[in-house]
Amino acid sequence: MDLSKLNKAMDELKEMSNGGAVACDIYTTRDGQSIGGYNSNPVASAMFNQITGHIVTTMKQSGMPSLGKYYIVELADNKAIVIINMGDYQWGMLLDTKVCSPGLMINIVIPQITKRFHEAVPS
Repeated sequence: MDLSKLNKAMDELKEMSNGGAVACDIYTTRDGQSIGGYNSNPVASAMFNQITGHIVTTMKQSGMPSLGKYYIVELADNKAIVIINMGDYQWGMLLDTKVCSPGLMINIVIPQITKRFHEAVPS
């Protein structure tokens, strides 16, 4: 794992989201422990790790297609939670949707930061 590249990926998130990604954590799927972030929330990391696990299990048990690359939870006050599912890792962030639209996040930011993540943490 190249921490300087991981930090660069988080810097790109801030820049590409126009500051709309107000907090983020990259954490392991194994135990929900954060390996990096800014304005970190370890409780949210652990809890969203469990939620992702429940979604994966629910999709499998219900015979539906498996979880894709990400999911978004719309919140009150123009906020959203974005979770990028990358197998052994997840990247969770709190998004201010007045500053960074979900469309910008889905079409531009997620593909770019995911690419940067995989450069920092090769499979």
